[in-house]
Order: sequence, then structure tokens, then C-alpha cells
Amino acid sequence: MRNILITLFILCFSILSFEKGFSRQTTIDSLLKVFNDSTKGDTVRLKAVHWLCGAVLWKTNIDSMYQVSQLMLKFAQEKKLPKWETTALRMLAISTSDKGNYSESIKYLFQALKIYDSLRSQGGVAMVLQQIGNEYHSMNDLNKALEYGFKSLEIYQKSWKELNTGIVLGNIGNIYKD
Repeated sequence: MRNILITLFILCFSILSFEKGFSRQTTIDSLLKVFNDSTKGDTVRLKAVHWLCGAVLWKTNIDSMYQVSQLMLKFAQEKKLPKWETTALRMLAISTSDKGNYSESIKYLFQALKIYDSLRSQGGVAMVLQQIGNEYHSMNDLNKALEYGFKSLEIYQKSWKELNTGIVLGNIGNIYKD
């Protein structure tokens, strides 16, 4: 009886694991199909790969996230969609950071910062400044982490973005703790 229960448990676990993997692969294939469908609008196509990077690949397959982010960046550049370029650059920064390559991540973030600045997007500038601060924190360069954290905080406080201000203050507190 005990062997039957163990066998049944293993069988159920195997089926659930297969379905989860199958479902994940189906999602990936579906999102790539949307991106490759030239009859869809550019924004729809970019949203599909953005979702693929952020919701499906992040934390599970960083190498694939990096490759898809490069694809997103190239497409956004070809279509002259600077806001999507910044999204792709931030995804590239996340994927390189998750692999421990903080200096490369910072390079991508500075590229995004330049674009946000040219678009006069204060929210985008503040968000990227905070990400840069986080990267310097990961590199244990606490002075630079604080410098970029405070720059981000100043912008968020001027724009009355309370949630973002709270997040930045929390990050600054973590830096001081370290």
C-alpha cells in the first residue's frame, strides 16, 4: 500500500511538473509569435517581448532574457521608439546585473538615462537614477549609491510621487545600514 501511495505521488508530481513546463513553453512561444507577426502594431509586438522578459524569463532564464532584450532594443531603434529603447536598455541592465556584471548594467542604464533626459521624462530619469544607485550598492560603492539615490529622491519629491519616494528612502536606508 505504501509503495502504491509513493508511486501515485511521484506520478502526480511528474504530471504537474510537465504541465507547468508545457504551459511556460506555450506562453513563450505565443509571445514570440506575437512579436514576429508583422501585422500587429509595433507597440503590441514590443509589449509581448517586454512581458516575456519581465514575467516569464526574469529569474528563470537570464541568458534568454538578455537575448530577447537585445532583440527588443534593435526593433525599438529601427522603429525609432525611444521610450521602448529605454525599456529594452533597462531589461538588458537587469539581466546583466542578475549575472553579477554590475558595470555593464550601469552602462545600459546610462544609455537609458540619456534617452529619458532627451525626452524630458523626469519619472524615467528618477527611476534610472535609482537603478544606477542600486547597482553601485551591489558593487559596494556606497558613496555613489547614495549620490544616485539622493538624485532620484529629489526628483520624486518634486513630483509628489509618494510611493516612489518611499521606495527610494527605503533603498537609501539600506545603504546606510550597510
